[in-house]
Amino acid sequence: MTGLWRDVSDLGTVATVLGVVVGGGVFLGSWAYRGVERSASAVWRSVGEALVVAWAIALLAVMLRPLPYPSDPGPDLAPFTGIPAGLDAGSWEVPAVQLGGTALLFVVGGGLLSARLRWGVVRPALAMAAVAALVEGLQHVLHTGRHVATDDVLVAALAGAVGAAVVVALRGRAGRTRARRGTGVLRAEAMG
Repeated sequence: MTGLWRDVSDLGTVATVLGVVVGGGVFLGSWAYRGVERSASAVWRSVGEALVVAWAIALLAVMLRPLPYPSDPGPDLAPFTGIPAGLDAGSWEVPAVQLGGTALLFVVGGGLLSARLRWGVVRPALAMAAVAALVEGLQHVLHTGRHVATDDVLVAALAGAVGAAVVVALRGRAGRTRARRGTGVLRAEAMG
C-alpha cells in the first residue's frame, strides 16, 4: 500500500463509474429481493449494501493498481517497522498522504460495516484487517510494484475500529435522542 495515492488521478472516474453502475445494480437487486416490502428501512438497507459494494470497488481499484515506478517488491512482515521509516521521510506530505489515505479508506469501510451490519467495534476492525491482509497478498502475488507490509494491515485494523467507533457512538446518540422524544410524547399523553 506504499505509494497509495501516487498517480491515482485517472482512477477517480473509473472508480466512480464502476461504483455507480455496480452499486446501482446491487441496490436494484436487493430492492427486488425484498419483494413487497417497500419501507424506508428497506431502502436504507439497499443503499447500505450498494455503498459497501462501491467501497470495495474503490478500494480494489486504488490498492491493486500497478505503480509506474515499482518499489521494493519484498514483503516486510515485521510489525511496526514500516511506519517509523515512513515518518522519517524528508517531508511530512509523504507519510500523511500514504498513511492518511490508507487510514481513510479503511475508516470508511469499518464505518460502513458497522452501520450496515449493526456490528460493534471489534468485528469491523477484524474484517478490515482481513481485507487488508487479502489486499496485501494480492499486491504481492500480482506484482503490482507496491511494498507489502504488515504495518498496512495494522493501520487498516485500527482505522476500521475508529470508523466503527464513530458509527457506534452516532447510533447510541440517535437511540438516546429517540428515547427522549418517546418519553416526551408519553408525558404529554399522560398529562393531556
